[in-house]
Amino acid sequence: MCGIISYIGKQDALQILIKGLKCVEYRGYDSAGIAIGDEQHPFRIERSVGYIEDLIKHVSPLGLKGHVGIGHTRWATHGGIFEKNAHPHVSNDKKFILVHNGVIENYAALKATLLKTGVKFYSDTDTEVLVNLIAQYYQQLEQLPTSQRFEESVRKSLAEVQGTYGIVVICTDCPNELIGVRKSSPLVLGINPDGLFLGSDVGAFSGHIENVVYLSDHEMVHIKGMDYQITDLMNGSVTSPSLETIDREQNTADLGDFPNYAKKEIFEQGTALGNMYLGRFSSDGSSAHLGGLQITPYELRQVERILLLGCGSSLYASKIGASLIETYARIPVDVEYASEFCYRNAPLNKNTLVFVVSQSGETLDTLNALREVKRKGFPTLAITNVVGSTIAREAGCGIYLHLGMEVGVAATKSFTGQVGMLALLALYLGRMRDMSFTDGRQFVQALQSLPQKVDEVLALCDKPMQKLAKTYVDYQHCFFIGRQMLYPVAIEGALKLKELSYMHAEAYPAGELKHGALALIDPSVLTIVLATNEEVMGKNISNMMEIKARHGKVIAIGLEGCEIPQKAYDEVIYLPKVYPALLPIITVLPLQLFAYYLASERKCNVDKPRNLAKSVTVE
Repeated sequence: MCGIISYIGKQDALQILIKGLKCVEYRGYDSAGIAIGDEQHPFRIERSVGYIEDLIKHVSPLGLKGHVGIGHTRWATHGGIFEKNAHPHVSNDKKFILVHNGVIENYAALKATLLKTGVKFYSDTDTEVLVNLIAQYYQQLEQLPTSQRFEESVRKSLAEVQGTYGIVVICTDCPNELIGVRKSSPLVLGINPDGLFLGSDVGAFSGHIENVVYLSDHEMVHIKGMDYQITDLMNGSVTSPSLETIDREQNTADLGDFPNYAKKEIFEQGTALGNMYLGRFSSDGSSAHLGGLQITPYELRQVERILLLGCGSSLYASKIGASLIETYARIPVDVEYASEFCYRNAPLNKNTLVFVVSQSGETLDTLNALREVKRKGFPTLAITNVVGSTIAREAGCGIYLHLGMEVGVAATKSFTGQVGMLALLALYLGRMRDMSFTDGRQFVQALQSLPQKVDEVLALCDKPMQKLAKTYVDYQHCFFIGRQMLYPVAIEGALKLKELSYMHAEAYPAGELKHGALALIDPSVLTIVLATNEEVMGKNISNMMEIKARHGKVIAIGLEGCEIPQKAYDEVIYLPKVYPALLPIITVLPLQLFAYYLASERKCNVDKPRNLAKSVTVE
């Protein structure tokens, strides 16, 4: 949540900040703001409610000048969506300007103390408490040289803070300096010959840089002009930065001919899956090659249970992955909400292997679960899309998806990518156990055909789902039902519809609808039935008939060659037959399209749904 970009260097800061904010707007878009200045230009702070475009309209005529600046796009935590709560925040004495991503849990106690000293507050945020705490320490440390005084005031203030933060601070007494610190909220230092950057992720640098330093928890970077030093926040000891080179193409996204990222990312799923699978099949074509696991075949054969941890779409992908692994590798798999795992103290078998699944690699609930599992000594691997993310670095090993940057807040290609990678993992583990060479070859051939099948299904379903969206645009309630591996697909379909179109949607195992939810069925309720699994087709048809008997509307997603009686549905789309492990991926595609087109008909912002953000870095 919240996007940060800062710059200090030889160029004018305004356009760099604006471009950077556009690149991190998916992290939050309730409000935005910038602060710009330098030694020749007093710092000015400008803020506005709404999208970055609203901020641009506000600042364009102002003629802001300066080579130093910080910017922020907000996802609201403390305080409503008002300009007074937008970042940057400034201290009462106007000496400190700060942007913050995270939550200060003890802000109320700190605020009460500051109020007693005469500090006034003009917002409802926890961030304004921190910037004034820094100013208070700065007043107390006047015996120190100005630059050191700046650094120590930040260090001492954060020693009192409980919670999470990625912050960047300006001190107007040191106009050519910036300080950034992180704890459980990401912060990256970007380096190029013309300037230094700090951002929430490398996407904030909008292609300006190739070299980065990923700050670790409790690290502070103090930038002075074109120099920087990284120290331990707790004791001030200097740390040696690890400079990494990034792939600019992996961290930029171009709309091309598409009207928005949501549609682009739906239709590039075939290409993304093809890229993900490059170099990941064994030379004999019977298994997978997953070098990032860093676990020997012997060690993997000792695994008695697998635990998958994730949130949101990553959790639902993990539920599908669990079925795939149990089916093809015959290893028991548990799936848990990462947000609940840390607080359950769940018993784990000593031969348990843990995977944490996160698109961004920054999901705080998943990161906390990773740390909890590692604390208990279990081998833990990450499945993530973002190279250099906190989860990837702390796990130490795992699997990168290499799907390319996903900008749309609602997961599309990252969901199918996660399912596709978990299918590859099921193949890999299965071949180490009981899966034959012939079965392995068949599985590999199916995965190799998947990108083409995805493109085929998207083309097949595009016009029909657009038409259905127009038909059901005024409906307010929708159920999704499915069986076996298609139940998690139903959950994901319901989530997409909620996220994009704001229609109320729920998902059930198909057999569970009659255990209560059937009471809600009437002509105003739509049910989408996922009936692409042949072995339970008869039961799926029975469930459709139960709904139709109560005058509910039914859209059936069926399978070619498995005819569904016409009286069981109002609308039907038949998908091509595929290898069983691929059914969840091709079945979710029409659901993504339906959610997208319904949202478009309702004039919703499909890239930036209300109240949401792409990278969830708060609990």
